[in-house]
Amino acid sequence: MKRFVWIVFFAMVSVLATRAAFAVTDPNGFMGLKWSQSAGDCRKQGICSEQVLTLPDKLANESTLFGKEKTFNGIAATSSSFGFFDNKFYFGAAYFDPRIVSFDHLKNELVKTHGQPKSSSAKTSTWLLGNTKATLYKGNSFYGVIYTHAPTFTKVAKVKGYPIREKPPAPGKKKK
Repeated sequence: MKRFVWIVFFAMVSVLATRAAFAVTDPNGFMGLKWSQSAGDCRKQGICSEQVLTLPDKLANESTLFGKEKTFNGIAATSSSFGFFDNKFYFGAAYFDPRIVSFDHLKNELVKTHGQPKSSSAKTSTWLLGNTKATLYKGNSFYGVIYTHAPTFTKVAKVKGYPIREKPPAPGKKKK
């Protein structure tokens, strides 16, 4: 009986440890393109098209390409895009038609892949996965899945003057 209890205990610890490790696994990219790969690599791999997406707040050393891929995790997407800063991949996005796929289905697929989100609301769910941040967004006429290389995205956001949410101070420490 003691042996059975120990076996069950170790099995439970193993399952919990595996789930914890699974939930924080960094995908290190998006839709087959790894962070820091170039726009040329994206084209050569057949992931990106030649078509450039012009963003209103584009930086001189930033470019965004439309993706060729029309599926994300086997789910039909209306489009995808890939962003590069200093010719290094730092964000990818896939967009979905709410008439074709439900927000809950997208969220469930992301939970299967990454575990429970770090934060969630009626319109967004966010996963922190090492250096990757994955966000599911519910827009008025589309749903979006956005993966960013967090260190580079933060750098670009600061240059663009986007508001950056600072990490809260550690408990017991006073802000100077």
